[in-house]
Amino acid sequence: MKKFTAILLSVVLCFGLLAGCGKDYKTQESTVFILKNGKIVTTDVEEFPDTYDKTALETYINDTIKAYVDENGKDTVKLEKLTVENNKATLIIEYASAQDYMNFNGIELFTGSVVEALAAGYSLILKHY
Repeated sequence: MKKFTAILLSVVLCFGLLAGCGKDYKTQESTVFILKNGKIVTTDVEEFPDTYDKTALETYINDTIKAYVDENGKDTVKLEKLTVENNKATLIIEYASAQDYMNFNGIELFTGSVVEALAAGYSLILKHY
């Protein structure tokens, strides 16, 4: 009986550990996620009044991503999800690298440690919360 209980407990723990390994990029504010494999995932959250058209937004996003991918290669930028609920649009996009994120958005993004940032010439203002 003890052996059965130990095996059952092990199985339950394994399922519990594996259940936490999902890809959930839901946030209340726009956020950039830097993944261990070098990919970047962004969640953009913006006001989206009823006067705007979700289909037109989705077409614009798909066209913009397609133009980038055609020029820079397959899977460099990928639309993960677009939702519109309660007058808020949430857009999740995956980038193959930080360089793809910077090229696609036309902004700078540093990925690295604080020491690496300082060595690269960035000045940091650290706040304690």
